Amino acid sequence: MTARIGTFLLCLAMTSAGCGSSSPAVTAPSTTSVTVTASTEVTSSPTVPQLFASSRGVTADTITIAVVSVDFDALRDIFGTDLNYQDPEPVMKPLLDDLNERGGINGRRVEAIYRKFLPVGSTDADRVCLEVTEDAEVFAVFGGFVGPGAQEVNLCLTQLHNTILVGLGGTTEQYAKSTAPWIVGEMDPLRQSKALVSLLVEQQLLAERVAIWASNSELYPLVDDVKSELESAGAVVAFSGVQSAPASDLTASDDEYSLILDRALADDVEAIFWLGNGLSPPKIHTRSAPDIPIYAPFADQIVAAIRDLGGVENLTIYGAGIFPKAFKEDPVLARCIEIVETNTDITVQRAEETTDTDPDWYQDLVTNCEQLEIFSLAASAAGVDLTNDSFLAAAEQLGVIDLPGEFASSIGPDKYDVSDATGLAVFDSTAHGKGDFVPIGPLRVFD
Repeated sequence: MTARIGTFLLCLAMTSAGCGSSSPAVTAPSTTSVTVTASTEVTSSPTVPQLFASSRGVTADTITIAVVSVDFDALRDIFGTDLNYQDPEPVMKPLLDDLNERGGINGRRVEAIYRKFLPVGSTDADRVCLEVTEDAEVFAVFGGFVGPGAQEVNLCLTQLHNTILVGLGGTTEQYAKSTAPWIVGEMDPLRQSKALVSLLVEQQLLAERVAIWASNSELYPLVDDVKSELESAGAVVAFSGVQSAPASDLTASDDEYSLILDRALADDVEAIFWLGNGLSPPKIHTRSAPDIPIYAPFADQIVAAIRDLGGVENLTIYGAGIFPKAFKEDPVLARCIEIVETNTDITVQRAEETTDTDPDWYQDLVTNCEQLEIFSLAASAAGVDLTNDSFLAAAEQLGVIDLPGEFASSIGPDKYDVSDATGLAVFDSTAHGKGDFVPIGPLRVFD
């Protein structure tokens, strides 16, 4: 049982919780109106921006951030699982050193503190939130909290302490309550789900009768929009369901999904649109109804967990995501790889080449490189008067940007989920010797 719980936590911890969102990852005071100006001293010589302590965590010399991540060592010890995900500090430190050597952000050095939490319950996440906001008084947080009970603590950052979050996604309700900017790297779950429907239609793979299953209450608000999208594409939605069992109760989750599957079989359902990242749908499918395909809009986030399922070779799973992953042909990502490999003993492998026993530095590097790039672009554009408001105003003006591992990205007013590209893929249990999604169509850009 502990191994199963560990596998579940790994799958959940590595999602960007984008699976728990139903609207673009955006939050900012609705009444904010900002004009970004640089404070200068007028002389007969060229003006020089004067740096000053403009906000909490921002002095004349430094910008302090926190990098918050899952405590994978603790998960390995507690649950006895073989997790190959790594802590961000070994990757983020050389990236920050390189940024600071190039002048930092408008002359300020970026300094980071690193904190880890257990993604089970809210206690450890609350502790970390208070440490980074009240004790360290950081300007922004990279990463954020995921896991049953822990994900809710992101509001401790963005609402209670009005602290910028760049990283993991939240829910519609959380975005509405937040007062600080909240920028998410991945595509918004609703956009990703609608994109999957379009991709299935394009490849003539959309079934005529479909059921929709949401793995938690946070995802359930997506159901009506997904249903409308499927029906507009010509499919009949036979029924929909949502998991009511706690995400940590794997047995109850399995039982609930088994009932959904029985109903699908009785109702001649030809495919199940799976809004979630839990293990129940593919696990039950492999032994009960392998002939019913699964449509998985969040394929990037569940591939590692699917690999470990017995009988998955008999199951058809169509997913949306970027496959194969970008590597050194991506100039932004290649630059980050070069910085890390030059200054550490880390070797970054292609995602497809990483075995289950190799440290997975690829995902760690892509995530941290992306978050730092987003933050640097917005903070630099904000000028020397760096505050939450100037950061948000600058971010909204960035438009199309280049991010590591992404094929199309943008930020603008009311759009703070930056990824814009995805493609259709199908799970192949033999791909790369370990199982992976392989593309069956081109990447498409979705606004």
